[in-house]
Amino acid sequence: MPHIHTGAGELDFTVCGYVVHDNKTLLIKHKYLPIWTPPSGHIEVNQTPIEALYAEIREEAGIYEDSLELLPTQTQNDAFIRTPEAEAMPLPFDFEVHNVIDGHRHINVSYVLKSSTNHVEPGEGESNTFKWFTVDELRTFKDTNNSIISSAIFAIEHVRENS
Repeated sequence: MPHIHTGAGELDFTVCGYVVHDNKTLLIKHKYLPIWTPPSGHIEVNQTPIEALYAEIREEAGIYEDSLELLPTQTQNDAFIRTPEAEAMPLPFDFEVHNVIDGHRHINVSYVLKSSTNHVEPGEGESNTFKWFTVDELRTFKDTNNSIISSAIFAIEHVRENS
């Protein structure tokens, strides 16, 4: 499907989900980049961030929405009065812009989800290298960036505190 922006130097909107099960979070070795990431991907045209979130987790990990619970991390928009046709979207716990490669940049929103399963079955063409990491393992893991490590630790701790 087409992305909202595709030209060099333009920004694509992306989403990622830190999926937590039994005090561990899932990271996947990226198909193209030399890092590990949570299930993530572009928000396609005519997709909400939440629709993209569930689609990416399903595609990259084979975990379906009925096995996931999206945990709120921010609630500031809960009290706003909305028109009947407006839909409040869950707020991400992180919202950042980062460089990818060759001038390509992402505006990324991150969410925490609790999974009732640890069974991972990547879709066709997806990375088959994945691992459920504990906080202690994340603290010594060097094959990804610090932003992903700190977000993954936040996700595990958030699930632990809110379960």
